[in-house]
Amino acid sequence: MKSFSYGGVIMKKKHVITITAALAASMAMSVTAFGAPTDIQGHWAQNTINKWVDKGDISGYPDGTFRPNNMITRAEFVVLVNNAMGYSKSGYAYFSDVPNHYWGKNAIQTGVAAGYISGDGDGTFRPNDPVTRQEAAAMISRILGLKQNDSRAYRYTDSYAISNWAKGVVGAVSEAGIMAGYPDGSFGPNKVLTRAEAVLALDKTMNYKPGDKEEDKEETKKEDMLLTQSKLEDTTVTGDLTISDRLGTKTITLEDVTVKGKLIVDGGGEIILKDCNIKEMVMDQKDTAVKASGKTTVEKTTFKKIGKLTGGDYTDVVVDKELSGSITIDAKVRNLTLDAETDLKLGSDARIKNMEITKNADKATIDFSKAKVEDMVVKDKISIRGSGDIDTMTVYVSDVNTSIRPDTVKTKDGASKPNYIDDNDDWYKPSRYRNVTVDRDYSGGTYRNATVTKSDITAKNMTVRENLYIDSDVKDGSVTLEGMTVYGNVYVKGGGENSVYFKDCKISGHIYAEKTYDKYPVGLKLDNKTAQALKGNLYIRGNGADVMGLESGNGTYLKRIVVETSNPVELTDLQAERVDITAANAAVKIPAPTVVKELYVTDKGNGKIELSGTIGKLQADNAITVKGSGRIDEKSGKVEVTEDVKIGVTSVTLDKTDLTLDVNGTAKLNATVKPDDATTKTVTWKSDNEGVAIVDNSGNVTAKAAGTATITATVDGKSASCKVTVNGQTTTVPVQSVGLNQTTLELIAGKEATLTATVKPDDATNKTVTWSSNNETVATVDNNGKVTAKAAGEAIITAKVGDKQATCNVKVTAADVAVESVTLNQSSLELVAGKEATLTATVKPESATDKTVTWTSDKPEIAAVEGGTVTAKAEGTATITVTTVDGGKTATCKVTVTPKTVPVSSIQVQGAASIYVGDTAKLTATITPDGASNKAVTWDSQNKDIATVDQQGNVKALKAGTATITATAQDGSGISGSFVVTVQQADTTALKAKVTEAQKLWNETAVSTQNGTDVPPTKNWVVQQQKDDLQKAVNTANGVLQQSTLTSQNTVNDAYRDLQTALNAFLNAMKPGTMPNTPVPYSFWDLW
Repeated sequence: MKSFSYGGVIMKKKHVITITAALAASMAMSVTAFGAPTDIQGHWAQNTINKWVDKGDISGYPDGTFRPNNMITRAEFVVLVNNAMGYSKSGYAYFSDVPNHYWGKNAIQTGVAAGYISGDGDGTFRPNDPVTRQEAAAMISRILGLKQNDSRAYRYTDSYAISNWAKGVVGAVSEAGIMAGYPDGSFGPNKVLTRAEAVLALDKTMNYKPGDKEEDKEETKKEDMLLTQSKLEDTTVTGDLTISDRLGTKTITLEDVTVKGKLIVDGGGEIILKDCNIKEMVMDQKDTAVKASGKTTVEKTTFKKIGKLTGGDYTDVVVDKELSGSITIDAKVRNLTLDAETDLKLGSDARIKNMEITKNADKATIDFSKAKVEDMVVKDKISIRGSGDIDTMTVYVSDVNTSIRPDTVKTKDGASKPNYIDDNDDWYKPSRYRNVTVDRDYSGGTYRNATVTKSDITAKNMTVRENLYIDSDVKDGSVTLEGMTVYGNVYVKGGGENSVYFKDCKISGHIYAEKTYDKYPVGLKLDNKTAQALKGNLYIRGNGADVMGLESGNGTYLKRIVVETSNPVELTDLQAERVDITAANAAVKIPAPTVVKELYVTDKGNGKIELSGTIGKLQADNAITVKGSGRIDEKSGKVEVTEDVKIGVTSVTLDKTDLTLDVNGTAKLNATVKPDDATTKTVTWKSDNEGVAIVDNSGNVTAKAAGTATITATVDGKSASCKVTVNGQTTTVPVQSVGLNQTTLELIAGKEATLTATVKPDDATNKTVTWSSNNETVATVDNNGKVTAKAAGEAIITAKVGDKQATCNVKVTAADVAVESVTLNQSSLELVAGKEATLTATVKPESATDKTVTWTSDKPEIAAVEGGTVTAKAEGTATITVTTVDGGKTATCKVTVTPKTVPVSSIQVQGAASIYVGDTAKLTATITPDGASNKAVTWDSQNKDIATVDQQGNVKALKAGTATITATAQDGSGISGSFVVTVQQADTTALKAKVTEAQKLWNETAVSTQNGTDVPPTKNWVVQQQKDDLQKAVNTANGVLQQSTLTSQNTVNDAYRDLQTALNAFLNAMKPGTMPNTPVPYSFWDLW
């Protein structure tokens, strides 16, 4: 078949299938006398065939068979389709191989009118050819109007054999669940459609509903797939997934893919696994690298050829074949077995829980590159090179060479301890200086490269000609570098929150903070000598970093910091000349008193800044959000700030810079503040000589006496001034009184308040106020009247002008004690819906001033909380959070709510009340209520000698009588239901009558040995064998009758049929005798 033209959707109408006379030769119309076909027991389509036979839609052959695996022709399949779908309208189409007298011509014309067939492109239909599976798929796809789905067809291992015109329709019927593949993962597009497949496909077609996608469980339970494309997403493969060798060395990506069989890597240079679940992986392509990420797990991995594993979690990795080259493992592995003489390389991210080197690994070499093995068992002579960590090594043989000293060594079977070789020699190329592994406190010396592999050590006064590495094996420990000289870079791959200290170090290159171990950032603490001597930049990658200056305040000065990670970065107690944010979703915290003079967000960077320190200039080429209580002196670009962030003033200008007035003359000065969104735009006006000119809060200047004065407008530290010249004679106006806006003041230690002095008269020549405190250990005051509370006690603040003064009594109380933390008595809680539990919050320290807390639930519909009392509402999980009012400290408890248990209240058992001996009947148990938690029941028979029952409710009749069958709930409620089944003895009436009939005929029929010439015409005769056959059938029937109480109805029926067959043969064989007539002497009475 070369092409199919697709038309509109055909509406389905179910009809009983009536098969034409010609088709009957193939599909067999006669109905057997005793039920289902005899040759489909255990066949995968048994249920569907039986359903059609029971409904009279189709039948088997006269001999009682169905022959499910026989083929069906294209014309026969069209007849089936027309009857199944109710198509009757006749059309017209000329096919050169369908003559007028052809039995199926009308059916083919109807199929053309229905729009699901069009024949071959050469004008033929090939009616007598077997219909192939892809041709049937095309017809069904058109009948249902399915959307073509080429990608679905490529899942089959023989997708290459599917014709191009058929790929879309094969994929469509597969996706719809109409036709599925074979257990080996193939579709078999060119295989002939069998009678069973035709029935099943049409049954599914007649009952198809849009949205059906379930694969036919009778056809296949396992589906293999051959991947010939470079990407596969959101797919579950029930069988094996093979990456085709036709993909060569391409990069293959599997995302959200589950493989329940094997992932066989026959092709691809790099295999990327994102959030995949692989049961077993077979590496059968040389030099292929598998890179796993996200939640990817692989249960078992076997290497048939060398390759590489990176990322992800691998449960079992086995190397059991001797391979040329080496296998690289740079991932987490629970169990690694080296069972062959094959070399291994363990990368810096390799974390092996259990590693076994078997007796088959003789002379293998294992190269460590800062890898870690928790438990290693060595059963053959191997060499271990490089640097890394082995917690425990158990040695079963002597002469094991290792450059790594395990923390614990155990020997077995009389083996000696390993031979330790010096790993400080450079294995890569000759050099004047050797490399050094710093696994203890070190001091002095010149080295090529230095690698710190242990925590809680100090390296002092060392010279490193190339690079210094803080290895990930340091984990969350601490390292102190003091007086170090590094000509290259420093790579920090390990370290905890407060761990890597730089003191008086000289670093010519860069510092790279690129820890990836666990999820916590690394802490870098630098003194100012190190920071000033750093010629390169500080690059922050991986888990992020907390960079802290060791000098008090912000006395540590760094030139440039580059943020290249989306993980948290904090800059504490620093001054940074420049910070660049180049990472997307960056999260940078700049607490007080850190000052960043210039912060630049590149076009590739974005994210958020939590600011309580100061940024001098912020330039953003991409979106950045700044929140907190800090300050930005100047900003430009795509910057979004919250209301609490202070935006600095960049400039203040006055509309006049020189002003001349006469005494008592006035003028207004206007100030312009930039930028427009500056946080503080309130102008503070001040005259340096109020005896000459004064200025109010609105910039109104009043000339008081001849002379000059400078009026200054100040906003946020920026100012502008105007020189005022007053013409006229100078006069002096004395001060008459001084007043304060407050005469008493209460403050908490550490808080501030401002007093305002009022000098009278308003035109007093000298209004300069002098402020003082009589007890500066309690409270101080500056020249502007700002009072700062220092410690608990009392002080008097005095404002004095000339000989006039005013005072304010200040009372200082101790500062509030801030909340430091809050905890809950439970971190997780399990409740049944409707139940309650109480959580208790503990606020620290005990002396905290405000210990008030609030309670919230992220899912109140599942678990609500009020005052710490948790009420379970519905099934699910919710998080309860307690938050302190002071400081916003939080603690959480995960609540899991399980549903209420609904018990069974009643059980009703239904089914056939009467069955014959030997028969089986199915009982069903209806559970009330419908929402009962556990609806499982246990079946039992109270009369097991009469009938038994299995745990599926199938009752087997053993002998005549009655049996009570019970179904008891398994939920512990004790509820049960019962049903009485009456077992009847088989009905032998017809069989007895047939025996009597046969016996009578046997008795009345003579046996002839001379072809009837020895039997008179008045009697019938048969040969002796015929009579013996009938007698044998009678005896068999009598045997059944003698066991009738234990015999099934089927057995009685079979005996009746066999006897009837023998009787019919006997009757057909009977003939009248042909003996010549012999005169009979007359008697007296004849003559009478």
